[in-house]
Amino acid sequence: MQRLRKYKSKNYQGFLIKRRKNARILSELISDLDIKIPKERKHEKVNWYLYTIETNNREQVLKKLNSKGIGAAAYYPIPVHKTPFYNKKIKLPSTDWAASHVLSLPIHPLVSPKNIEFIAKTVRESLTR
Repeated sequence: MQRLRKYKSKNYQGFLIKRRKNARILSELISDLDIKIPKERKHEKVNWYLYTIETNNREQVLKKLNSKGIGAAAYYPIPVHKTPFYNKKIKLPSTDWAASHVLSLPIHPLVSPKNIEFIAKTVRESLTR
């Protein structure tokens, strides 16, 4: 167990560097599209566990990405307050909106720059056709 911790600790910074690089490349490639992309604010270091975008065409984009074998996902397609566990009769308009407009794109350390270019190209195609 201690070996595993040492290995993970040693490689953690490398994972963060690769995620940050992938996020930067992807942002550069899709920043001109009609979507909202995540940004790192001043004095902030994001771990880029997720790269979540906002679009009015979420289902169209998600379907195209998945059809090309890209592991994009809408993590909360049902707002949490509307799931059977909570099932609250409250109004959370921002949560309802996000449930139908956001999706996450893969940028983990095993995604290569070539893969990032393919992801960007596919997002672009899904929004321009």
